[in-house]
Amino acid sequence: MDGENTAFAKIEPLILRRTPGDRSGPFVLGFFAGKGGVGQSVLAANIAVHLAQTGKRVLLVDAVRWGQNLHTFLDVPAPEQTLDLLKSGDLTGVESLIIDTPYDKLKLLCGMREGMSSTSSTECPFLIRAARMLPFDFVILDLGCHPSFNLFDHAIWSDFAVLTTVPEPTAMEGAYEVLRGLYFRLFKTIEAKLGIEDIVNKAMMTSHELGIRTPGDLVSAIHFFRPESGDRMGKEIERLRLLLILNAVRTTGESDVGDGVVSVCKRYFGFNIELLGFVDHDNTVPAAVRQRKPLHAVQKDSKCTRQIEKISYKLMSLGILDKQDEG
Repeated sequence: MDGENTAFAKIEPLILRRTPGDRSGPFVLGFFAGKGGVGQSVLAANIAVHLAQTGKRVLLVDAVRWGQNLHTFLDVPAPEQTLDLLKSGDLTGVESLIIDTPYDKLKLLCGMREGMSSTSSTECPFLIRAARMLPFDFVILDLGCHPSFNLFDHAIWSDFAVLTTVPEPTAMEGAYEVLRGLYFRLFKTIEAKLGIEDIVNKAMMTSHELGIRTPGDLVSAIHFFRPESGDRMGKEIERLRLLLILNAVRTTGESDVGDGVVSVCKRYFGFNIELLGFVDHDNTVPAAVRQRKPLHAVQKDSKCTRQIEKISYKLMSLGILDKQDEG
């Protein structure tokens, strides 16, 4: 068994992400949500500002297909040029589209420049490939909340995908739906890379006999027909790096919702999602948005501000970038 595990460890992952200790490029974080109005863009902007204020070089990317507004949160004019103007595959032109913000070491880029694929994503998206060539410590992608292949592909190929939700029924329903879509997009990508479409079809045709009720059961069925493919599929799904931020929490009971999401993901999908932290409901947040300022500039010592700072430091730890290092 140890020999098999050692052999598997030497196999190059199908979806490449930064590994612990790798400082060859920026750490890419893909922020997404399953429903609008949960505060994911506000959190992405505030976390980016705080990371920059600790000395990290940060690029904030407004990759929302429709309704880009991160420039408003940072009080800068809407960029006249975005990634959507670039010729397909033009990685060298990205840096010229990056603009300054009022915050030292924080830059802004808008656009996605990505065509939609209806089947699977077997190649790293253009935006992430471009981001990994840029001179930053962190690249934070705001991917929006509309389930699409673009959102799923960028989340899958990010070093960490960060889901934001609030403890309300409609938001939680949206969160589970976007996680379901993310899972099956990941599944189809791995399926295409392994070339096991025939095995998957065979498993689906015998789903009743095999007792397939959950996505995890489907992986077990693949293992039944072809053990090495089932093992590889399971390992690649486990490699998906998911984080959860629970926003606008009002009570202790609501903060426990995050633990439920973690449990469901492991039991139903077979992948891990880590609770990155929760942020209390705070009436100062809409006031900060109206003033086009980060939260700490409006109320520096609020509990909400401290919680966002705590999340930022945790991200630095996950990024293998010690907060004492120089940017």
